[in-house]
Amino acid sequence: MSASLDSSGRRFPRAVTALRRLLLQQGYAPVPAAGKASFLPHWREAAERADDAELRRWEGTFTYQDSGGPRTYRGEQHTNTGIACGRVVGVDIDVPVPALAARLEALALAMLGGTRLRRIGRAPKVLLCYRAAAPMAKRRTPELFLPDVTKVQVEALGQGQQFVAYGVHPDTGQEYEWPDLGPDAVPLAGLPTVAEDIVKEFIGVAETMLRQAGGMTKAEREAAERGEPQPVPRRAPKAATIHQPAEGEGFFRAVNTAALVNLDAWVPSLFPRAKKQDGTGAWRVTSKDLGRAYEEDLSLHPAGIRDFGPETSLTPIDVVMTWGGTATPTDAALMLCEALGIQPAALGWNGGSRKPRPQAKGGGKAEANGNGSVGIRGREEAGRAGSDGGDRRPEIHMAGGNISAEVDAAEAALIAADLGIFQRGPMLVRTGTVRVEVSGKRKAEALHVIELDDAALLEAMTKVARWMKFDGRTKEAREVNAPKLAVEVYKGRVGRWRLPVLTGVVTAPTLRKDGSVLDRPGYDPATGLIFDPCGVAFPPIPERPTKVGATAALDVLKGLVGTFPFVEGQEASKPGADRSVALSALLTATIRRGLRTAPLHGFTAPAAGTGKSKLADLASVMVTGREAAVIAQSAKPEEFEKRLGAMFLAAENVIAVDNAEAPLGGEFLCQALTQPRVRVRILGASKAPEVLANSFITATGNNLVLAGDMTRRAILCRLDAGVERPELRAFVNEPVEDAKRDRPRLVAAALTVLRAFHVAGRPKQADPLGSFAEWSRWVRDALLWLGEADPCGTMEEQRRADPVLETLSDVMAAWKATIGVEARPVKDVIALANTQRQPADSMGLGRSEPACPELRNALLGVAGRGGIINPRALGRWLGQHRGRVVEGFRFNQAGLLDGHMRWRLEPQPKPKPG
Repeated sequence: MSASLDSSGRRFPRAVTALRRLLLQQGYAPVPAAGKASFLPHWREAAERADDAELRRWEGTFTYQDSGGPRTYRGEQHTNTGIACGRVVGVDIDVPVPALAARLEALALAMLGGTRLRRIGRAPKVLLCYRAAAPMAKRRTPELFLPDVTKVQVEALGQGQQFVAYGVHPDTGQEYEWPDLGPDAVPLAGLPTVAEDIVKEFIGVAETMLRQAGGMTKAEREAAERGEPQPVPRRAPKAATIHQPAEGEGFFRAVNTAALVNLDAWVPSLFPRAKKQDGTGAWRVTSKDLGRAYEEDLSLHPAGIRDFGPETSLTPIDVVMTWGGTATPTDAALMLCEALGIQPAALGWNGGSRKPRPQAKGGGKAEANGNGSVGIRGREEAGRAGSDGGDRRPEIHMAGGNISAEVDAAEAALIAADLGIFQRGPMLVRTGTVRVEVSGKRKAEALHVIELDDAALLEAMTKVARWMKFDGRTKEAREVNAPKLAVEVYKGRVGRWRLPVLTGVVTAPTLRKDGSVLDRPGYDPATGLIFDPCGVAFPPIPERPTKVGATAALDVLKGLVGTFPFVEGQEASKPGADRSVALSALLTATIRRGLRTAPLHGFTAPAAGTGKSKLADLASVMVTGREAAVIAQSAKPEEFEKRLGAMFLAAENVIAVDNAEAPLGGEFLCQALTQPRVRVRILGASKAPEVLANSFITATGNNLVLAGDMTRRAILCRLDAGVERPELRAFVNEPVEDAKRDRPRLVAAALTVLRAFHVAGRPKQADPLGSFAEWSRWVRDALLWLGEADPCGTMEEQRRADPVLETLSDVMAAWKATIGVEARPVKDVIALANTQRQPADSMGLGRSEPACPELRNALLGVAGRGGIINPRALGRWLGQHRGRVVEGFRFNQAGLLDGHMRWRLEPQPKPKPG
């Protein structure tokens, strides 16, 4: 990181000032911070008036006066960067209990709206960012203590406060993380807007949730210990003002989320005999109470609702419509708002002061509470509602000039129906089972993401709503199919869809970015992943595994790969880099969906049949239950790009580039490994959508060669059986079949290793690998922590075998021997290479030969076109490799001469001290 000198001669990182300048451009007020606090005098005013000169002042050291006398501000101590609140509202969920923190985050997203700015300092604690409709004061719950004395609090940071956005957390020693996007990428104007009344209401509901989890103030705990009566826990206040819905959040979706977060507020009144399960927050309604003859209970869990009769998932709105007697989803949603104590407008309702209908379909009646409002009725009476089997779909009445409202209503119906339709980049998608090619040119079934075409979307819109069109002959509205225009308009709303975002599909448990375990089937809003175990039962992952437990778990994985002939690490008792790469593949594949980037894992051997593809398949079997989906290398880069892009579009978990015969590289593959999103070309189409590149990529080949920039984007596992015909060598066991049979235990072992490392604080073991810092902190450091060799240990050998490096070295050697360090334009270099001379034995016969054969041959190798050195090609080649140091030298530009750029081979400058 480059640095500038402050007034006292100390160095200050320039990147920090550049970041603060970018935050200013995005509309935020940056604050210099030391740890979590700022000691800049009058920092609030300084942040609001900050300009480029003020930012440079923060780099230095100066003395100022305050009430306590002279004090010194030191810029080098303030390398963290905060954001001043006021225009920004920071919702700080200071709750170190993963399940409770997740429920509170879901509540915030439901009441305040979806936000892309989510900061993690010390997981599972989280901070969400919003834009204030008007500057507001801070709001917070009391400081409460759970039964195990864990301190919890939720706070909406307001005027006069700031939060650290970038830098190092003083407690963990790790950098603050923005799992999706950070303030440097999302301008203030792009944040959802919140008003003070809804923030106040959110804090009230959050306090209720904390108290329902057993939270008490210090005074209340002391009173309880003395046996004194406890005050009635405060319920959420009811706001009188109407709050405009946050952008991107649907009313039905928000109600369903809020109801799942606070099941205690409505389930007991709907099902008086329901029983709450200790420790999970879930409620159970028995088949007997539901009037069923078989064991077909109803489970209501914060993660989702399951009806074990028809084996279907339900939303809270579905439950209220089925057992609460309401006629429409809107009536059910409004009843839930009443029970939750939340104003409907706070969750996006824009239907005015409408009350739920007191008359339900099927002749049922809705009970009136003492205050005259409508509440949720008991199970006995509610069970009769809807017995006529009437159509409960909402009606959409079609009229000219009203297409926008019609499409809004269709989207609301799609969300409420929960058909499993999601948004993924610029596409509407669903999940489905397809057949894919795996190693050995065999076929296997895989759970993929599939784009919804127009016909499928039209079918879905027709399924979830009754589209009514006025019939001029009968003078009545009649039901029709959803119009194609509605499909076209809705598909054109890219970037404004309110459907849940799908980042991928997993069929095995995994870890979230905050280290919590994702092991509950269904859609996970925190990650955007769908977990479908496909009928496989996985063992629970220990909440706080120890290092001893992690070592035992790693031994399970080492046993799986123990029969492979690694060049380094074949003996179980001796660590080796090649075995570490294999273990890294197993660990990385298990959590790849939660990592921003991960290096390619290559498997190479001198001959076929050594087990390269089996190692790639092991990683795939663990996370998918089948061998890896394979693609072949192509002589045409654009063809390979389309093959790889198709895998990203399908959200394939593990991709294997099988049997690479040519040097592996290319711009697209390099981008896919170091960027979380890439633009892909679609076969047979001209569009190039941007999609997530969160698949785990492997490559196999006999003497696999990595070219150019790939040498720093991949780690390589080397195998060598040491026999002439390795394909005839018999394995002691069949690793792939063993992995399929023992898959649940293997997945649990991998997650135990990573979870134990996380619980230990993820202590730093090595400097992070460039472009793969997150992977380094999770996987590489975990292996080093447990005594394994560094999986990056084979990278230097890859670099030496790089054909691009070899070619560059040849050109440099010939240039140095012929031209030295003198600056020359390309045309002069080519002229020198083409210079001819008479050999000594020509005897005057006119025969000639190149005067500088080494230079000519080297330049033909990089810029030859039909036996001629092409000036444009040579200029491009020099530009591509400018500044790259090889054996102490590098090419660099030396300025223009008569309109031609001159190039010089110069020694590498010595690094500056400090």
